[in-house]
Amino acid sequence: DSKKFTKQNLIDIIRQLPKPFLLLGDFNSRNVSWRCSHTDDRRKMVEELLDDENLFLLNNNEPTRHNIANGTFSAIDLSITNLNSASLFEWQVLTSYNSSNHWPIGIQFFEHSPPSQLSTHWNLQNPNWELYSELIEHDLNNKPIDFNCCDNQVEIDSIVKLFTDIIIEAANKSIGLKTNLSSRKKNVPWWNKDCHEAILNYKKKLNHYKKTKSCQDHVLLKKARARSRFITKNSKTLSWQEFTSSINQKTSPKIIWNKINSLKGKQFKIIPDILYYNQDKIVSTPNASESFAHFFQKNNSNENYDLDFISYRNVNNKVPTLSQTNVHYNLCFDISELTSTLQSCTSPGPDNIPYIFLKNLPVIGTQTLLHIYNTLWTKGLFPSQWRNANVIPIPKPGKIKFDIENYRPISLISTLSKLLEKMINKRLIWVLESENHLVKEQCGFRRNHSTLDALSLIHTDICSSFRSNQHLITIALDIKKAYDTVWKNRVLSILHSCDLNGNILEFINNFLANRKFCVKINNHPSSSHDIVNGLPQGSALSVTLFLVAINDICKSLPKPVKYILFADDCNIYCSGSQIETTSHFLQLSLNALTKWSTESGFSFSPSKTQCIIFNKRRKDPLPLITFMNTPLTFTSNIRILGLTFDDKLSWRPYLTKLKTDCLSRMKIIKTLENNTWGSETKSLLRIYKSLILSVIDYGAIIYSSAKSNALNTINPIHNQGIRLATGAFRTSPVDSILCNAGELPLVLRRHTQILKFISRIKSMPNHIASKILHNPLPYISSNNRNTIFEYFKIISENLGLQTQTLSKVQLPSPPWLWSPNINTQLTNFCKHSTDSNIIRNLFSEIMSQQYSSSTHIYTDASKNSNGVGFAAIIGHVNHKFSLPPSTNIFTAETYAIFEALKIASSLNSDFFTIIGDFLSALISISNPYSKNELVQHIQKLLSISNKTFCFMWVPSHVGISGNERANKSANEATLPHNALKINLTTSSELLDIINTKISDTWQTKWTSVPPSNKLRNIKPSIKKWNFPCNLKRRDEVIITRAKIGHTHLTHSFLITKEPAPLCDACNVDLSIDHIVTRCPKYAVARKIFKYSSSLRLALSEENTEAIYNLFYFIHLNNKL
Repeated sequence: DSKKFTKQNLIDIIRQLPKPFLLLGDFNSRNVSWRCSHTDDRRKMVEELLDDENLFLLNNNEPTRHNIANGTFSAIDLSITNLNSASLFEWQVLTSYNSSNHWPIGIQFFEHSPPSQLSTHWNLQNPNWELYSELIEHDLNNKPIDFNCCDNQVEIDSIVKLFTDIIIEAANKSIGLKTNLSSRKKNVPWWNKDCHEAILNYKKKLNHYKKTKSCQDHVLLKKARARSRFITKNSKTLSWQEFTSSINQKTSPKIIWNKINSLKGKQFKIIPDILYYNQDKIVSTPNASESFAHFFQKNNSNENYDLDFISYRNVNNKVPTLSQTNVHYNLCFDISELTSTLQSCTSPGPDNIPYIFLKNLPVIGTQTLLHIYNTLWTKGLFPSQWRNANVIPIPKPGKIKFDIENYRPISLISTLSKLLEKMINKRLIWVLESENHLVKEQCGFRRNHSTLDALSLIHTDICSSFRSNQHLITIALDIKKAYDTVWKNRVLSILHSCDLNGNILEFINNFLANRKFCVKINNHPSSSHDIVNGLPQGSALSVTLFLVAINDICKSLPKPVKYILFADDCNIYCSGSQIETTSHFLQLSLNALTKWSTESGFSFSPSKTQCIIFNKRRKDPLPLITFMNTPLTFTSNIRILGLTFDDKLSWRPYLTKLKTDCLSRMKIIKTLENNTWGSETKSLLRIYKSLILSVIDYGAIIYSSAKSNALNTINPIHNQGIRLATGAFRTSPVDSILCNAGELPLVLRRHTQILKFISRIKSMPNHIASKILHNPLPYISSNNRNTIFEYFKIISENLGLQTQTLSKVQLPSPPWLWSPNINTQLTNFCKHSTDSNIIRNLFSEIMSQQYSSSTHIYTDASKNSNGVGFAAIIGHVNHKFSLPPSTNIFTAETYAIFEALKIASSLNSDFFTIIGDFLSALISISNPYSKNELVQHIQKLLSISNKTFCFMWVPSHVGISGNERANKSANEATLPHNALKINLTTSSELLDIINTKISDTWQTKWTSVPPSNKLRNIKPSIKKWNFPCNLKRRDEVIITRAKIGHTHLTHSFLITKEPAPLCDACNVDLSIDHIVTRCPKYAVARKIFKYSSSLRLALSEENTEAIYNLFYFIHLNNKL
């Protein structure tokens, strides 16, 4: 620019740059030698710089700037490099891009890696699964796999390769491969023939003017430039409008961002062409693959261990003795385990088999796969090809992409191996959980656990220390390369100490041994490298093994010190009244952790370990706490599991950052929400919820203890997001914006989350987070920070929420052995198309042949306007029960089964058949991993009972006498005072009750909104009004603004500070009410409404289409 700079300023910059380098910029230095019209004072300085520093000017005498006003050209944009690298660059001016007076400069670097190979992937858009299945079935029938020859490694490798080849060959013929053309240059989606011709015409006029320099040619050049800019801009607009109108509820945010970037001409590339590793430049893709592999291997090498641990490991590096046991977890797998595990879908590994290939195997293919798994399981073998992994480097967020050390590995392992590992992992988790081998404090990667559990514990303890006028010191530990430094033999020893042995321990031993990986970049693989230490990444089994490895991290902490764990994220803390005493206990804890590190192989990073003192007092001195001979630093803010705690627990730093992050994310909403051609309201609301509201919601139950003025700082984010998504005018009242969109205010969202969180914890009495429900804190003053449970009690009392839930229980028997006796033979006969006599005869035949000696129990449930009830009939005894009116029919039917089991348990008979129309309940009961508490209690009763129970499904209302009696009794049970009342419900039912209570609260608040609120006058209910299908964005905005009553036409004066607009026909204040119901100017147009006598009727949901038709008819649609 025109600011002064010296030659020394440029020299200082150049001498900091690695070679080769490029120095680019508008130097504002004119010299006729590089095609300027004259020479100025800066020319000499630049010339001296080039000579003294041995530099080269890449400019080729082409002008880089066109002053369109006076028609002059100049070359003030200079490109400078070091002399030895000049031949590596090709320099040119891109005159096709004419949106600025300065043309872009294109520089091509010739030291590129060889062209990358085009990658291929399966063409799964139109697969022929029928042919795929037939081909596999044909191959397996004609060439059956011989499982008699699989006693050694070579034979099992051959069998696995044969089965893999059969799948791949069938897929090649029935599905086919598709070449990934992402590496080829793609035009931006808005480019078309008109753009090409307009740019071509501009370049012709430009070249002609350069030769003639006549005024007439200059005018023609300016016209060509203006037309090319108009055409390209218009093409971009049309392309964008077409895309935004195609966005719907199923469009993912990733697709949206990719489309936005492509429209802007941005080509996303994960790994750049030039990389640096150990200060060496890497430009070749094969070299880059090898460098990445070398770096990733260093992460799991012995270099990460200190000498003390290596000495300890050399003495104690023994593999536990493996022996065969016939316990339940070592039994062979069955087909139900295999099919239930085939639910996930992830990227394929070295075998190139996606999960969907295995889902679509024929019966013989699934049976063969199961046979292979059981052979490996029982013979203690592991295929060699399953030990290999493909690693894809992914840049760490916020890090420089050119440095290899700023990447993390994503490992893709064999799909066939991953499926077996998942089945084994389910068994391992059940054993560890049922026998309480994992510490309660571990909240990571466990069922019914989350980060909020750990955060709620530490938050409650901080509030407790504040309430007692004490302090609390927290130390956030950092473990270096935790996953890559796991000592494998130690994991095996821990599992062996948990009485695990036989097939499961032998498989894990084989699974961990001799692992290898290669790095793939642009389809160029590196050489194979050994995984010396650590766990194989990409496997579900590795996650559980890591929890085992780190399980005893805090076993030696002195008792006053507490801790929370989320995988490897460990925080220890201690509270007290004396800083010296508290820090002493924490110092003892750190010493114990240092000793544990020496014996486990995990290494801590003292420099990244943070400390904070939560203290209401200000003048307490900072204690000296050392960790591995390094003094720890204290901070005023600390980040724990995604939330930033400050030392006063005010939450202001976190809420400030949260607001900044959300405003940044709001850009995508602003990009898509154009009121003329933007995306539909439903889609924008969905994008807002997934990108912004989810961030606000995370940890909301924790930071809800902040003062109201701090919490109010994020309310505008929520209001703005909803307003932009719906197209409401800027002056619209917040209450109207939220009610129109059907979105709760943030305060009610926090209340909902608190109620649901505590309700979940109350259903799990043995959960670590249940500690926050006990030992109520002392009450001192109203300025105290409330805990989550205290907020729960306050909100529950205000809402009158007193419902109790059943507690969760774990299936006492192994889930893989769960097989209840369920008969659904009659589902093959539709009662609407099959004669009732036939169904009754079939039922009688089944009962006489299979259940003649059992005691029959008929159950049914009913839900009507009177209430909810169910009944169980045994012989002539009729048991009636009633449930809360909010209970759904599924819960009622399941409760009927539960009560029938309890009744049967008290009878003398040993064999019972429970009969009813409860198919959904039976499906849930057959699932050993059900989350429904009532189903869990049923499963527990069935497991521990010494009686035999069978379940028989029958269709309702087909004349089966016992079923008809149960139905009649269930209807009678809905009447008041006619049945035994049950108040216990499930957590899913309680969630519905909570939602209803919160909605009622919001409705009450909406009802109390002053009558001046225009939407309140036409929409008394908070129930969301929906748009008709296929409306354009403009129409949705018109409807929204008309109903809210705030439009650009009627309320823009509040922003511009001008006088309120008046009706030109009536000379009264202009409003939507006046236009729609009173103004005589639009009397004819108002006939479009079904009802126009009142605003409430005219703008009702039934008149939605008529609203925008009216404003189009009176030509006000562009003014709202």
